[in-house]
Amino acid sequence: MKGFTLILFLCYAISTSGQQKKVVSVGFTATYDQLPNIKFEQSNQAEFDQIKPAKKFSKPLLKPSKTHHLIPIKEKLFQLKKYKDYGLAGGFSGYEYLGYYSNLKMYALSDNSTVENLGFGTMVLIDSVTAYQYQIISIGDGPVETPIASPNGKYLLYFYNWIYDPNSCFIGLLKVGDRKQPQKFLREYSSFETKNWAVEKIKWIDDQTFIVKAFKIDKANGRTKSFLYFRSKIE
Repeated sequence: MKGFTLILFLCYAISTSGQQKKVVSVGFTATYDQLPNIKFEQSNQAEFDQIKPAKKFSKPLLKPSKTHHLIPIKEKLFQLKKYKDYGLAGGFSGYEYLGYYSNLKMYALSDNSTVENLGFGTMVLIDSVTAYQYQIISIGDGPVETPIASPNGKYLLYFYNWIYDPNSCFIGLLKVGDRKQPQKFLREYSSFETKNWAVEKIKWIDDQTFIVKAFKIDKANGRTKSFLYFRSKIE
């Protein structure tokens, strides 16, 4: 049995190693700092409400497995351990399956773990065509919110609201490139950071324009929200 267990372990290690070869990290703050900032102008609730949310992100069923997410990649199955909470003693670890971008042919998952009672997470996008994994670096402990693809898939927009500073956020914009150069398929394009408001929701108006529903929490009671609206056109 020991020999059989060792063989299984080696096979798993080889399989995991093969899956990890095509990994690209994007969203570095040092890179964003060298790029133009996202510029906003005032908008309003009426404009925001008339924009219908994009329908190109869904959550198709995967093949059933109790322990792994089985992601179909190039006629194969990409195996990622499912998220599991091990209680106070063991923390938690694993992937949470979020959905699929039909226009980009990419799966979205969050990779979560605990180190010394601190939780960490990374947003992971998996290209079903090239089998590349794109890890979006978070500026905080947890993963960024699930990115929103522009209508024709030219850009991915995501945000992160700071947990310990309720009226602060970061917004990142990634440009989608050519699959023939998978290392550069997603790259940083522009960003925005503020300590004056956080993000409630974002909608794309068209492939070059998006609108943000932002909020401010009344620091006196820590609960009451007031909303603001901002529009941005990509230059």
